[in-house]
Amino acid sequence: SSAPTLGSSRGRSIARTHLRSVGMLTVATGSMLAAAVIASASSPWTSAQAECLATSPSRCSAEHLLLQGGRELASKHAKTKHEHLSAETPQADGRLYARRSLVADEGNGAGTRHGVSLDECKVACDSEPACRSFSYSDFSKTCYMKDQEVTMESAPKERRTWDWHLRTYFPVAPNSTVALSMPVNDSEAVPGHRYVERTLSANEGRGVHAELQVTLAECEKLCDVMEACRSFTYSATQRACFLKDAIVAMEDAARVPQYLDYKTYIQVQLCNSHVCAEGTILRLDADSVEGKDDETCCQPKHSYSERTLLANEGHEIYAEFPVTLAECEDLCDLTGTCRSFAYSTEQQSCHLKDKAATMEDAERADRNLDYKTYVQLPLCSSHVCAEGTILRLDAASILGQDGEACCLPRHSYADRTLVANEGRGLSMESHHLTLTECEELCDLTLACRSFAYSAEQQSCYLKDASVTMEDAARVPQHLDYKTYVQDPLCSNHACNSGMVLRANATAILGDDDETCCESR
Repeated sequence: SSAPTLGSSRGRSIARTHLRSVGMLTVATGSMLAAAVIASASSPWTSAQAECLATSPSRCSAEHLLLQGGRELASKHAKTKHEHLSAETPQADGRLYARRSLVADEGNGAGTRHGVSLDECKVACDSEPACRSFSYSDFSKTCYMKDQEVTMESAPKERRTWDWHLRTYFPVAPNSTVALSMPVNDSEAVPGHRYVERTLSANEGRGVHAELQVTLAECEKLCDVMEACRSFTYSATQRACFLKDAIVAMEDAARVPQYLDYKTYIQVQLCNSHVCAEGTILRLDADSVEGKDDETCCQPKHSYSERTLLANEGHEIYAEFPVTLAECEDLCDLTGTCRSFAYSTEQQSCHLKDKAATMEDAERADRNLDYKTYVQLPLCSSHVCAEGTILRLDAASILGQDGEACCLPRHSYADRTLVANEGRGLSMESHHLTLTECEELCDLTLACRSFAYSAEQQSCYLKDASVTMEDAARVPQHLDYKTYVQDPLCSNHACNSGMVLRANATAILGDDDETCCESR
């Protein structure tokens, strides 16, 4: 069988749309039909459009035209709403193919093609008499042709982490009832978003698709499988669903006046649409995690150091070929138990290992081709800081495994009446924090020298002013707020001539030569 693969590229499409004959756009979801009614020369839509434009053009929105002219077509298609679509138009250059999860029994190999697109893989299978199906990896762009006849009912292979991008494709007859873009199975279906209701938005964006006689749940599923859909409007009384491409927020302006009982439904974004910052990589479960920021959606990329092949490599987790060295690093980053890997440039072969290797470990006596071991350098995020210090906020992107590289000193704070001159605020107000959490937030914010805190409000304001106990107080005071003065660390002290800061100045509280300095 083919070598399974896992991909770090998240640009895959979770829904495909297929243009059939003129005037009909169809999408299949496996258990639900989505049939968009688009104008053709003989459609009732056309006459309704003409009538509307002639009488009151200002009312001729897509929604109005569909509601007025599309009812007959909607009724015609309603009875097939829960059926799969027919593949009515075969590809001009070969057979139609359906996609499904990787099957347990793939049969024998009928040829392999490296560095090819999915369409090129289909052409290759069409040209090979023994090819009855194929598996394709979007990650490695590899096509594995098979002699096994496959159906949607064929038993699936037990899902494993490395099967992420490997799918089975098999030919279907032009009039087959199998839908070409149905989810591969219940466990690998198109990820379902959560939707939040709000008043009808003034700016809805462009229409993506429209459907009548559907429930709200069906409209949500339809938005899930339409790649361009980011929100939708829905009327419970009309049972009408209009998919939109606009990313709408709860704060966006509402339409004035509102229209019937239509509401806008906002799609809560999943991490799979997020672009991670340099030095991070999209987490493997991004298809099911809500978020749109690096902290939620991304995980750190490690650095790797090359060395001679280890004598004791640990257990092998997984192997993949052909891949580049960079792709092998991504594979290790995305595999939770990977701590090192062996890679051959000549073979383009990658072997993930569970051993936390070091540069000092014994090397293998008999060299195996041009294989090298790549040692994963530890990140500070796995370091446990000593008492009196706190892990840096950017620990997930810093290489290291010691307190000096990974930790910051904890300051002491003394409370006093609210000062008159608090300096500049360093962040927005932070609510629902304890005093200890506010202290930690100040410790982790480089420019923070003091803060104001209210126990009643549980509100924390970080400030850049180096406050003293003698500074003038604010008149009048505000609620129960207090100013918390940060005891200075020696690292901020300027020593007099002939003296230098002590080596451990970042861990010493003080602001005088005797405490902080030593002779050169």
